[in-house]
Amino acid sequence: MSLQTNQFKSSLEALNKDPLGAGELFFQQLFSLSPKMKSMFENIDMGPQAKVFSYTLIEIIQLLDNPKKLSPFLSNLGSRHLDYGAKDDYYPFFKQAITQSLAIFLKAQWNKSSEKSWNQLMDHIIAGMKNGQSLYDEDSALAA
Repeated sequence: MSLQTNQFKSSLEALNKDPLGAGELFFQQLFSLSPKMKSMFENIDMGPQAKVFSYTLIEIIQLLDNPKKLSPFLSNLGSRHLDYGAKDDYYPFFKQAITQSLAIFLKAQWNKSSEKSWNQLMDHIIAGMKNGQSLYDEDSALAA
């Protein structure tokens, strides 16, 4: 992957300082863009879920320099999200919610270059997650 990892690593400090705030902002954006997605979280305590989201994003950033670990991580994330009820048509909302929330959360660090880099990273994350979903579908079909 030809992403400039330094661009993302500079975001780690802000995310590590306030994982709850970053995650809550993401879910506010997500549910604003796609209210139907809120049903996936009906029985979930959103405080811990917001932190899980942020820590997952932090882990992805930390794995950018290690594609051999990042690829299976994203595949696993994608297959788990199938179990949660995620659908392909949710991914554009997911991408938009992340970029909008990061633009707000990172404030002074956010510019056209960071927006472009994050959009590229989101495309990579989504492709990896979809790969995991297709592998999960194949495994499920073989088991049936």
